[in-house]
Amino acid sequence: MKRKYTIERANKILEFCSNEKKHISEIVEKFNLSIHTLRAKYIYPMVKENKLKNLGHRWYIST
Repeated sequence: MKRKYTIERANKILEFCSNEKKHISEIVEKFNLSIHTLRAKYIYPMVKENKLKNLGHRWYIST
């Protein structure tokens, strides 16, 4: 089972990326995470679930 904070943070990342495409460095800065943690724990799992997509090193909500 995922920890509550992990799910909440994932939802905040999705919300942050919903308005416009965000560069990975913008997400790192906003959520104060290491780039490796962000990719491994949040970005790649959300890509697998088709919640996020990558376009030119920018992440955005999959529609």
